Amino acid sequence: MSTSKCVETAGETKGYWVCLLLLFLGGPLLAAGPDTTGLVLYLPMENAQNPIDASGDPTTVTVLGTLSLADGQLGTRGLAFNGNPANRLEIAHAPKLEGMSALTIEAWAYPQNIASHEGMAIVSKRIANQNGDAYNLFIWTGQIIEARVNAGGAVNSTTVLQNDNWYHIAYVFDAQAAAGEKAKLYVNGVLEDSGDHTATAAQGSNGGGAPVWIGELDSARGFPWDGILDEIGIWDIALTGDDVNLLMSKTKMQLLNKGAASNPTPADGAEDVLRTTDLGWTAGEFAATHNVYFGPSPEDVNAARPTALIAEGLGRDVTGVDVGALDFGQIYYWRVDEVNGAPDFAVLEGDLWSFTVEPIAYPVTGIVATSNGDFDAAAGPENTIDGSGLNAADQHSTEAGDMWVAYAPDEEPLYLQYEFDRIYKLHEMLVWNYNVQFELLLGFGLKDVTVEYSVDGEEWTALGDFTFSQATAKATYEANTTVPFNGAPVK
Repeated sequence: MSTSKCVETAGETKGYWVCLLLLFLGGPLLAAGPDTTGLVLYLPMENAQNPIDASGDPTTVTVLGTLSLADGQLGTRGLAFNGNPANRLEIAHAPKLEGMSALTIEAWAYPQNIASHEGMAIVSKRIANQNGDAYNLFIWTGQIIEARVNAGGAVNSTTVLQNDNWYHIAYVFDAQAAAGEKAKLYVNGVLEDSGDHTATAAQGSNGGGAPVWIGELDSARGFPWDGILDEIGIWDIALTGDDVNLLMSKTKMQLLNKGAASNPTPADGAEDVLRTTDLGWTAGEFAATHNVYFGPSPEDVNAARPTALIAEGLGRDVTGVDVGALDFGQIYYWRVDEVNGAPDFAVLEGDLWSFTVEPIAYPVTGIVATSNGDFDAAAGPENTIDGSGLNAADQHSTEAGDMWVAYAPDEEPLYLQYEFDRIYKLHEMLVWNYNVQFELLLGFGLKDVTVEYSVDGEEWTALGDFTFSQATAKATYEANTTVPFNGAPVK
């Protein structure tokens, strides 16, 4: 490292210096949401022929009859049911789907032709009424929603559902909850009904074991869904109101990091990132291609504007992009949208990520400051380099005790010398001059200064003569003199 020597021109002087900052050119240096392990059934509803359970422990999903793809919620696709009881989904029974002491059923629902049906089922687990009946969520008389466990303790919506409108519906059962709060029904994130329940678990009668039906109450009841269903989830935990509201803005794929791109490189929020870095990520589980948005504007990236699109239609196995040399100190924003394959080519928007590129220089630390001047111990040269008087915004105080004050020795100029722990490639030196309240009248700050540097403290090189700007005599004073070293080796 190098030592810089700052020498004031000879003469009868008293040296006053506030502090400086030496910079060297260096090398590299969200509501939490529900516990997704409690998601025991997740139907993204993205495939009309072969829909899947995307939970951590998948269960077989079978299409009975014919369903079709339609526009869903949150930028995804949904499955359209035509009101014929022959067209529905059957999910094979599994122990994970029954017997839980806490339960949440939630879905996006878009009803149509409600008045044409006695009722319309969203989710149901039963063989028939009072036979294996574990839980049901459906539209009932008066176009309201009814939800229940073990065929009893129903809660109902105050919202009267209308055709051709999207509703987020969530039913929560918790046997351990306080009286009157064991069953809750949310519509569009608003708690509309709550009540008590005697059940200790969502357990079907007659031993249970029924399939889970989507779009019908059971195999013969005749409560077929007419409209679109999307993002259906069954949880073995009781979601909170905050959890329910989060699920109105994020898909469960995003919470699981399955459908969405994940593990960004650089990491989200990373600092001091090399300006030659490349972007990298882990592909979503179902992505066929990737679209990448990148730039300094979060608005452009978040809105997927064409100016931010740097790569489109990247193959599934391509999980990196070279963005060239980046600007020092710049914050960049980026996201990766995952695109499904045929037939729907649905786009799953990625999270907005960001990182900050390394600065062009880093502050030197561990500096030893010395001087040949006569100074008070409380106002020594260390005050010029240890941050004394600086606030978080790098503004300097007007307190004299935060600064350096010295008389020049007889017959020689006053100097202030800094010694580093090693040789640095020095970028620049920032100077805050003497800044007491009456400095504009006193003029005690340094003005004409010669700067020299060395790598060994023996051989010195003159950097040049510099005129230091006077301080403002205000507590908002910021450095107003910069001495450029341009990468010179200094200790």
